[in-house]
Amino acid sequence: MKELYVGHYENALKAQKLAVEALKESKELIRNEYYTSPNKCIQCNSDLDFYKRKNKFCGSSCSAIYNNTKREGHKQETKDKIAKSLLGRVLSQETRDKILSSLSKTIKFGSCKIKYTNCKICDKLFTQRNYNKKVTCSNHCRIEASTNRKYRNGSRKTIKYKNLTLESSWELKVAIYLDENNVEWVRPKPFKWKNSNGKDKLYYPDFYLPNYNLFLDPKNPHCMEIDKEKMEWFSKEHQIVFGDINYLIGELNKLIK
Repeated sequence: MKELYVGHYENALKAQKLAVEALKESKELIRNEYYTSPNKCIQCNSDLDFYKRKNKFCGSSCSAIYNNTKREGHKQETKDKIAKSLLGRVLSQETRDKILSSLSKTIKFGSCKIKYTNCKICDKLFTQRNYNKKVTCSNHCRIEASTNRKYRNGSRKTIKYKNLTLESSWELKVAIYLDENNVEWVRPKPFKWKNSNGKDKLYYPDFYLPNYNLFLDPKNPHCMEIDKEKMEWFSKEHQIVFGDINYLIGELNKLIK
């Protein structure tokens, strides 16, 4: 009796394996048959995957494009009604306070914490995630905050010197030289100028010597070539010495000693 039971169990296992294999074969046949004439996405006309064969679209992008093009915008009459209802509408002080208080709070999304804050440069509202130490809204503002200048070629390494931010080792050498020789100097404000294309630009000289009415700008040969137009314009309007550090120090020696 026991032997009969064992034999029955083995036969059942074999039958189960055969059934699974037959099911796989039938699915494979169905899949192969489907790909001979697959369903198409009604937006981009691409073949739909076997497992998406009952869908109308190949993805959410095609679905959005197809459905949005069929949507009709508001009629002009409706637009006029909305505009009229909003005309002269002013938020109450209570509503304003509620909005401002909600922006100052930290919002939690799972493990992520989001806080709204204002950019220290442009005052634009941006989000801080997980209490990061960002104080600016973009890379552009970050560069301006760290160097107090707007650079078209990205950020530079900054050097702190007597509570001022210098942007190169050459600037540091000039600053030390001027201080050692008791020459008064300041960081000048930017000057507006127009390039040959008529575009408004800003030029930041590195140093200004009030007692000599002279600007200084240490520049390497590469920057000299790039800023040729700008330096020619500025030289016509103001007294300036610019060039590599050795030339600059040499000219200062002539001026001071």
